[in-house]
Amino acid sequence: MVGRLLWPSFPRPSLTALSVAPSSSRILSDGDPSARRKAGTWRGGGRKQDDPADDLAWPGTRVSDVAGAEPSPQVHLLEDREDAGRRLAARLEPYRSAVPIVLGIPRGGVPVGYEIARRLGCELDVLLVRKVGAPGDPEYGLGAVAEGGVVVVDERRTRMAGWSREDLEPIIRRELEEVTARAVRYRGDRPPPELSGRTVIVVDDGVATGGTVETGIGVVRARKPRAIVAALGVAPPEALDHLRETADDVVVALVPRFLEAVGQWYRRFDPVDDREVVRLLESARSWTGANAPRGDAPGLG
Repeated sequence: MVGRLLWPSFPRPSLTALSVAPSSSRILSDGDPSARRKAGTWRGGGRKQDDPADDLAWPGTRVSDVAGAEPSPQVHLLEDREDAGRRLAARLEPYRSAVPIVLGIPRGGVPVGYEIARRLGCELDVLLVRKVGAPGDPEYGLGAVAEGGVVVVDERRTRMAGWSREDLEPIIRRELEEVTARAVRYRGDRPPPELSGRTVIVVDDGVATGGTVETGIGVVRARKPRAIVAALGVAPPEALDHLRETADDVVVALVPRFLEAVGQWYRRFDPVDDREVVRLLESARSWTGANAPRGDAPGLG
């Protein structure tokens, strides 16, 4: 069986980035690598350890802003998930009038989604999707499962890692059981939210490959929403290429060229437990409740 090389620790990324001038252009899929190719500032291929340009990060911006921008040391790491949510909420402001619903992917996506929902004054719920990791290396995603028994496996990635679908079956069963358990834990006896005809914002604190979010978007799409927006704290350009094919819009707070771990781009990346997820969901119901969101949530500073 072919193993996967694991580095003992992740280097702190360079804080070099692109300075971006304000623009009134329409929000598009943020961090568009094609715009950087046209501007001559994006290079594909592998990372060279001695080349600091490979750690360039683009702040979440409009595509037209990125083209032609010059490197600048002005962009810093995200402070925490709340900071990611604040940045994303600002870029999601045009969706306020659509009265969207925010679906956070537990656990890390819920604090980010909470901040977005709080600032847009809209409903918050969870999108129960679980990564299917490689045997012995759960962070190396080979697929995902979701509510309703949905299973997606990246067959090519699985083969390249030296595994088969049969090797993943015990992991798939375990993750499906966890999805079912979390649905009860987070919602109690409440049914999943109605998504038909609604604008849905799918939120995670970050992605490496985007497979889990992509699976979640597929689950949401089957419920016939009006539009789906993916909102991510951190995502590399190659993940955005795939997500733009499934979501109607993609908004990202920070786009590192090279990403080994999502937490690498946060100053504070504390674990989120189930109690925190439940607390945030209950708190969000305080500004929605039985009434339609009015666009303003309490407690904003």
